[in-house]
Amino acid sequence: MKKLDLYFCIDGLGWEIAKRAKSFNFLQGTHKELETVLGFSSSAIPSILTGKQPQEHGMWNLFKLNPSQNDFPIFKMNHLFPKWMNRNRYLRKTQLIANKILTNFEGYYQAYDYPSEDLPKIQISESKNIYSPGGVPGSESIFDYYQKKQVKNLVYSYKTHSTQSIFKNLESDIHKNQPEKVFVYIADFDAYGHSNADDTTSMIREANSYGEKNSQSL
Repeated sequence: MKKLDLYFCIDGLGWEIAKRAKSFNFLQGTHKELETVLGFSSSAIPSILTGKQPQEHGMWNLFKLNPSQNDFPIFKMNHLFPKWMNRNRYLRKTQLIANKILTNFEGYYQAYDYPSEDLPKIQISESKNIYSPGGVPGSESIFDYYQKKQVKNLVYSYKTHSTQSIFKNLESDIHKNQPEKVFVYIADFDAYGHSNADDTTSMIREANSYGEKNSQSL
């Protein structure tokens, strides 16, 4: 098998937890703390993928004010609804699903707590799948580079794979496809951290479970 470069990005896995998680000791090379970009995944991940700062790639928060945009056409008539309807979570969920279908949305956002009547004024920063070529409009990501240079690669993210399926199929996919580059983005650890950030022991235990799965996959 030819040389393979494998990149893992585990969202929410900070240095203080990673350095105490023993199952990551199988990794070779330099281990050290890195500075992030404001601490938000919505800006840090595009910076990792493009090598640019948020002010260059244009992605910081999930939304930006732009009344002329058309990212939420389903909500343009909501100002005519009674206020109780605009606060109804079932109606909102239905509208958001319909809006994604209507606009062929590929990116990511969470708008469940955003006032429905204000959504037509808001532009979604991550409107494309950032883990694919063209995902960061106006900036070249590593996936654009792979496409341009015809580098054979495999990409895994929550957009296309569950974390369970990644760990289950990673090794067989590599042997089958013989890629030069493999990029794996895992979001589940970040979700776990939101509920357990104050429990260091629990966070280390969860990080160890990821390290064990990664090493077993390889």
